[in-house]
Amino acid sequence: MSLPFPALLALALLPAATPATPTPMAAQLPVAGWVRVELPDTGSYAWRYLSASARQAGEGGEPLPCVLFLHGSGANPDVWRPFLEAPAEEAGVVVIAPTHADPIGWGVADDLATLDEAVDRVAEELPLDRRRIGLAGHSAGGAYAYFLAYETRDRYSGVFSFSAPYRHVLEPADPEYVPPLELWYGTEDPNYQTGHFAAIAAMMEHRGVPWDATVVPGLGHNSIRQEDLVAGFEFLAAQRRPAHNRLLPKLRADRPPPQPSPAAPRPPG
Repeated sequence: MSLPFPALLALALLPAATPATPTPMAAQLPVAGWVRVELPDTGSYAWRYLSASARQAGEGGEPLPCVLFLHGSGANPDVWRPFLEAPAEEAGVVVIAPTHADPIGWGVADDLATLDEAVDRVAEELPLDRRRIGLAGHSAGGAYAYFLAYETRDRYSGVFSFSAPYRHVLEPADPEYVPPLELWYGTEDPNYQTGHFAAIAAMMEHRGVPWDATVVPGLGHNSIRQEDLVAGFEFLAAQRRPAHNRLLPKLRADRPPPQPSPAAPRPPG
């Protein structure tokens, strides 16, 4: 049976069906938490922490910022794990906490290769943002963190160094992007009292490194507060390379010092 002309015309004017757009599947990431990562190329190992906040962002398709945390002399990444979880969650980052390849300490062996291997292996399972890999470290690990940041190119977006001794740095290796530096000290820390902080600040000023510092009265070498770790990790999560530096205000002598918070569990040395 033939349709009348008005009916045929109405059918012709109907909008064409639009094919359904397939909904992209969310990335399936590992469960949040700690995983030990072996580093056979350098004979070392690292602990990787995937925060729940970072996992949610990664499953939504976002590349994830990463903090490489370097422990101090006499410590190891295992004992730091409980202290790094809350900062990672608050900042929404992946933490990679390696140990040095030589028992003596950072930089005796080729620990740049150790860090590179750790990042590469974690990147095999997580969508790391290579422009947002920050360095954090305590004591000797903090000194090695700022040393690496300015002696290498195209790797690190920022540095958070606390209770660190002085380690000499030549001119920044990458004049196009100088990672900003955040320092932290307690006034009872021998590295603060014996001039290491002042020497680092003068060196960074002379090298043209954008830096800032938090100095807390009454706290010692191993006494960083949890809120300061959180602030340091959030600082690193906000940095991105390559980009213009987020120029930080220099420490002002007239700035009122922060007040210490109530006593909290002391992180390891």
